[in-house]
Amino acid sequence: MKTAKVNSLAVALNFTGLFFCLLSAFRMTDMLCVTQGCSVYEDLSLFGVSLYGFGSAAFFMLLCFAIARQGRYLLMASACFLMLDSVFLTTQILLWPCMKCLVVAALFGAVMAAAMIRERKIWMKWVVSVWFLLFFADVAAIAKESVSPWPIFGSDAAPVHLFFSPTCPSCQEIIDALMAKTDAPIQIALYPISKNSEDTGKIMFLEKQLKNGTALKEAMASYQEAKEVNTNDPAYLRTILNTFKNMLALSRMGVTHVPFLVARTSFWSNAGNSVSPEDDCPVFSKNASGSCEDTKPGGLKELFKSK
Repeated sequence: MKTAKVNSLAVALNFTGLFFCLLSAFRMTDMLCVTQGCSVYEDLSLFGVSLYGFGSAAFFMLLCFAIARQGRYLLMASACFLMLDSVFLTTQILLWPCMKCLVVAALFGAVMAAAMIRERKIWMKWVVSVWFLLFFADVAAIAKESVSPWPIFGSDAAPVHLFFSPTCPSCQEIIDALMAKTDAPIQIALYPISKNSEDTGKIMFLEKQLKNGTALKEAMASYQEAKEVNTNDPAYLRTILNTFKNMLALSRMGVTHVPFLVARTSFWSNAGNSVSPEDDCPVFSKNASGSCEDTKPGGLKELFKSK
């Protein structure tokens, strides 16, 4: 009875894997493409066969072993495919993570777990342990890429995105230059980051002003007046989480200083003088204001540190 249960589970998992790979081969699972890796790997092939073709063949082989109740061959083949998948997971971590590939990887891991119910060896545990660590790292990479930055004003469709800190003097200079353009409010998106409690208070004040209908120029001119932050306000934690999303976006782009401007058009031409590297503010700087001369990263703990 125990063997039958193990085979039934393996049959169900392998059938699911085979079905998913076939659907993916015909682009019928694209709704799961929440990362750039999906579009990168969907056209990748080896010897003229797509990765999903190899995945279909692998699950079909495992399915045959499971139906035939060849537990030993099922276990050996599962371990082999799991090791190959570990190599692919490493590639995704170093390059681009892929959500659909992660689903296939999870099914391979589940088949291996089902095959190990009857027989367990020390080397199998090592194979599974290494695969699990790589799988977890890939999940973290996908989670990081999937989190969209939070605009306090504007939308992702805006041609100009500005990441800024309210207590960064150079950020304010660029904001002033942007505000000097009459069409700025309909072309820019503002993404604040919070390095300390003073930043958080100013961001909360600015968000409240904008929600109350205050024009962008007036709100940006007055939000520096906010000096204190109420940590008991439910909006405080929400602001911390939202600005952390923007930190993740900067991290994905390899950016460690603000202001950081992303312009998809020539909007920024003649909008103002460019900021020199000596004027920008490290996102982990302890300084709340001033010239931001502290250029040594202080780690994530500095994000919410007060002045």
